[in-house]
Amino acid sequence: MVAILLATLFAAAAVLSLAAIADSWKTHGGAMLALRQQLRECSTTSDCSFRLITTHVQRGSATIYWPTFRPSAKSLPFQPERYAA
Repeated sequence: MVAILLATLFAAAAVLSLAAIADSWKTHGGAMLALRQQLRECSTTSDCSFRLITTHVQRGSATIYWPTFRPSAKSLPFQPERYAA
């Protein structure tokens, strides 16, 4: 019973998908077929020009903090291991 229901569900989804594709083709198919001709009529290059009027350079005011890798004064000096006698 479940297998028949699932098969029917997938068939209905396939029919609806085909209907959506057909509707899209009917609506936009003519524009898609005319696209090649429109692209053929377009020029391959275009001119672009610009003019620079002012230049303003702003100096950065960021502070850079360099890390210090010095040992702190509270650290103990290196002591080699001592073995019990």
